[in-house]
Amino acid sequence: MAACTARIATSSNPVTPLSGRSALQRTGGRPTRPSRTARGSLHPVSWFLLWRLVHFAGIVLFVAGHGVSVAVTLELRRERDPARLEALLALSRATIAWSNLGLLVLLVGGIGNWVIVDYPRRGWLWASAAILALLAVAGVGLASPYFRRVRAALADPDGSALEAALSSSLPAAIFWLETAGTAAIVWLMVYKPF
Repeated sequence: MAACTARIATSSNPVTPLSGRSALQRTGGRPTRPSRTARGSLHPVSWFLLWRLVHFAGIVLFVAGHGVSVAVTLELRRERDPARLEALLALSRATIAWSNLGLLVLLVGGIGNWVIVDYPRRGWLWASAAILALLAVAGVGLASPYFRRVRAALADPDGSALEAALSSSLPAAIFWLETAGTAAIVWLMVYKPF
């Protein structure tokens, strides 16, 4: 019995006497709790999980904020009441701040994981970063002027400018461009093809 207990205590994958399975087998290969190094800081695996959590929290915040703005952009084409248009534009402007904060948190978490896992030579990550940069440029370059044009048309007493701005197919084009780019980023992040 003493030899069995000594073997259990010294094993690198300890087996508990009651279950007969190792801690990693019971948890499906995941560590049960963060381990600490001699200096007291988190083990590198725990830093990876922390940065991943920050990254995913940023994704949720970004999608929540940006999703409202996208819904507003698509709704503008159907709305003609100036008071409701102003309310929709104000809502979109308010949620963009949350979207930008989410993008910042997403980038901090992603870069934190990039440093921890040493991804610099991974093509899929560089491709994702390039697509994200292109989407940001397209969003600012296409969506911002569109919203400015709608706001200016609201201030204009002539209704033809407002009708022309709202009838534009630009919001749908922006939506499909951003959706395709986001889908490409998700595909690259999940499958890591190169």
